[in-house]
Amino acid sequence: MSNFIEKCLLREAKPEDIDDFIELWHENPGAQPLHDFLGMTRNEYAFWIADVAILPTIISIRSKRQSMDQFLAESDGQLPAAAKSATPSGAQALMTWLQAHST
Repeated sequence: MSNFIEKCLLREAKPEDIDDFIELWHENPGAQPLHDFLGMTRNEYAFWIADVAILPTIISIRSKRQSMDQFLAESDGQLPAAAKSATPSGAQALMTWLQAHST
């Protein structure tokens, strides 16, 4: 079975279907962490937990055959300074920047 992210990339699922996948995991969690079951890296999952609105951006980045980690590493010189801080406003600045630069 494909994971959630793969199904989104194949247009077999939409971002709003994520709750169905989470429910499926809760019904039979096994040994696989939720982020793996969904097809997300730990960083992608952390961004999604912080702001669920980032999900289409994660899918967009993946459609370009990148992970969030790769995207951030390649974009490091372009990130706004506030996004590199560990504050909530810095996290929000990073998410706003990601959404603007991933499409």
